[in-house]
Amino acid sequence: MRFWIGPYRHKLVRSVSFSLWAKGAVAAIDLRSIPQRSVPFSGFGFFVSNDDVVLSSEYTFLGRGSSVIDLMVPAQARLLYESALGLPSTLEVDRLDLILLHTLLHQSDPTGDDRVKPLVPGVDARYEIHLGNERIYRRAFDYTIQAMVNPTIDLLKREYESVYLDVLDGRLSPDLHRRMLHHWVAKYNLPYRTFQSNRVPDETPITPQTSLSETFNQADSTTLGPVLTWAETDGNSITVNNEYRTGSQVLHRVRAEHDLSSSDHYVQADVKFVGGTEVGDIAGGVTARTSTSTVGFYLAHAHWNTDQSIQAYSVVGGVFTLIAENIPITPTANVYEKLRLTCNGSTISGLHKGIQKFSVTDTAIATGVRGGMRHLHSQAEDNTIYIAADNFLATDVLGLMGAVSTITEGAGGGSVTVGAATTTTAGQTNRSARYVLVSLGVINDGDPPTPGPNLLRIPPWVVRELAQEAAFEESDNDLYSAIVGTLPAVDSAPLVYD
Repeated sequence: MRFWIGPYRHKLVRSVSFSLWAKGAVAAIDLRSIPQRSVPFSGFGFFVSNDDVVLSSEYTFLGRGSSVIDLMVPAQARLLYESALGLPSTLEVDRLDLILLHTLLHQSDPTGDDRVKPLVPGVDARYEIHLGNERIYRRAFDYTIQAMVNPTIDLLKREYESVYLDVLDGRLSPDLHRRMLHHWVAKYNLPYRTFQSNRVPDETPITPQTSLSETFNQADSTTLGPVLTWAETDGNSITVNNEYRTGSQVLHRVRAEHDLSSSDHYVQADVKFVGGTEVGDIAGGVTARTSTSTVGFYLAHAHWNTDQSIQAYSVVGGVFTLIAENIPITPTANVYEKLRLTCNGSTISGLHKGIQKFSVTDTAIATGVRGGMRHLHSQAEDNTIYIAADNFLATDVLGLMGAVSTITEGAGGGSVTVGAATTTTAGQTNRSARYVLVSLGVINDGDPPTPGPNLLRIPPWVVRELAQEAAFEESDNDLYSAIVGTLPAVDSAPLVYD
């Protein structure tokens, strides 16, 4: 692989601005400030090309290797990198993965005005950097390392204040800021006042909600429902035969007018294309971290035409920036296929028919607590050619740390509190991945492990993540399969929070 830094390409489609990767790039991380995202050819991104592909002279070559992990960047290339991004101080690291980390954390800008916004940990309180579909860096959030965590805390304080003001103005639901605060206290294991600046009052956290769903089971109507209230920001969507359908216009975008409790959430829907042969672009998708005041959200689109693929975008101020491109899929016409978009800290990932298709890092949108859908059809539709959707679901990803109240360790064992229930596991002297799974009742310890009583309390993707960690910690490649084998066959059970 070859690694580069350089500008995004700009393209205008139907009066919509797109920021696209360098020609020949196969993966990228956006390192631009928020204003730079709105100005064509302004700011820079980090790009990856295959080893046999050389990008144009606009791009600065940083090095080549099988991965960014442990790849050393020459001093001259580091100077060019620092200058291009306008970093406030000299980089003190020379490994490419650590250079990206310092750019996204130590030398980030919590306001996003001058440099890229900082990384935000996922629900397991770990910083991660993903490139393409590979995790290239992971480290636990450690409040004692101020240079690392201060940009994140500053960002969260700003996010809290923004949500608080939106609640006061009636744009968001009452007490949303306090529900969000509860999530952060559980996630970071810090006092709630850590996230409140001196510009907001001292208000305590309250227990969050978890999920919103829509069946579209109602009489044929031009008003979506019946479970949720919907805002139709583009197009003329309808319900017919107990399902959502696009109307006669090209673009349809709808937003569920209900707030989740956190910007860590996923949105999913069953989506299908119905009709004959179509010329042009056909795409059905879901949106997450959707703004109520500006055109801002994350988007995962499934394309059904000759370009059968998944693409994902971050949308800031109406400008669509590509974050995942042309991941192949094999869609089936006239058949519902589940599409899920997850925002977990700065990790944005997508599943199609239960299979993860991308996992990338993007820091542009740290807030937003609503979900929706966006569908594109290049030709006017009628009642025989349309995009349909059903079983819409938006759920807070409270995850492992969101369900754990306390973890107490001791020489002869430890205890984990989940909600009001406390379980004790003897003989475990560290906070290993297996220990956490067993203590939560997700699995019963053994060889092989068996399903525990609280298996469905934790999202399956969290169980898989911990299973991977357990297999690594114990150097047991079979352990991952054994733990994952305890999961239900269908990944559909909602998270229960109490």
